Amino acid sequence: MAKDYRVILIKLCDRLHNVRSLATGTPDFQRKQAAETLTTYLPLFERFADDVPEHIRGPLRERIAEMTRTCRIIHGPAHP
Repeated sequence: MAKDYRVILIKLCDRLHNVRSLATGTPDFQRKQAAETLTTYLPLFERFADDVPEHIRGPLRERIAEMTRTCRIIHGPAHP
């Protein structure tokens, strides 16, 4: 992973904001964004979380868990 983790943290924050504001979109848009987050972004963020400094790891894992819960509610529990 990159040595400068700030870029991925910014992307994580942006995606978290997008997930938190999914209620403003249509159901189709919500499902599409939730599926994209579950399949593309969350695996990347999970892998990234192992490489960040210790003082960032806990809060980062909390945000990843929040996104996972929200996306699974929208997309449905059938997704991995």
